[in-house]
Amino acid sequence: QAQAAHSAGKLESESAIKEKQEEINRLEARIAQLESELAKQKELVQKLESDLDAQKGANQQLVQDLQQQREMLARSPPTPSKDRKRANAIPVEPVANAVIVGHTITPEALAQHRAEVARLEEQLEEE
Repeated sequence: QAQAAHSAGKLESESAIKEKQEEINRLEARIAQLESELAKQKELVQKLESDLDAQKGANQQLVQDLQQQREMLARSPPTPSKDRKRANAIPVEPVANAVIVGHTITPEALAQHRAEVARLEEQLEEE
């Protein structure tokens, strides 16, 4: 009777250990999945930040070019056609702060990806 109780207890313990090991395996797989997703998001954010910096540099160059053109126009004697061009000139400051849309990244999109990275890091920490 004692031996039967011992055997039953042993089977119960082994079953509990097996369940815990399965849970550990499931959690480890989930952590690996989250780490992979987090790494991808971090890489994407880094690329977006790099792209945004490049865009800012290009915009800054555009602003400098526009300023040089304005200075050249200001130095040259006014003619009726040049006056018309000045009236239609693009203001420098809005161009410097503008975000070119198309194949470029906006600061808002970058912020969304950063938020996703933070969310994944938090989720990973919880797991």
